[in-house]
Amino acid sequence: LLLPVQFFFFIFRRDTIFNLDGLPVKFGLLGPQRSGNFMHVWDGRDEKGVFVGPGTYLCRLQVEADIGDRSHVSIIQVVY
Repeated sequence: LLLPVQFFFFIFRRDTIFNLDGLPVKFGLLGPQRSGNFMHVWDGRDEKGVFVGPGTYLCRLQVEADIGDRSHVSIIQVVY
């Protein structure tokens, strides 16, 4: 998954991949970062390093910034 994102003046970023049951399958805690453009990359593996099954997943990007907190959710389709 490549998810282009642009935020300004953010200080903290967190990415989480969820299955449709609402259970997290992968966490990405990226910590403090400077503003700019970023590309999120997910290789389709869960927290244990095992490929997730085919299906629909949700990616939630959370940003805590000096101009306010933001959250964005994208739909991901996994096929093999």
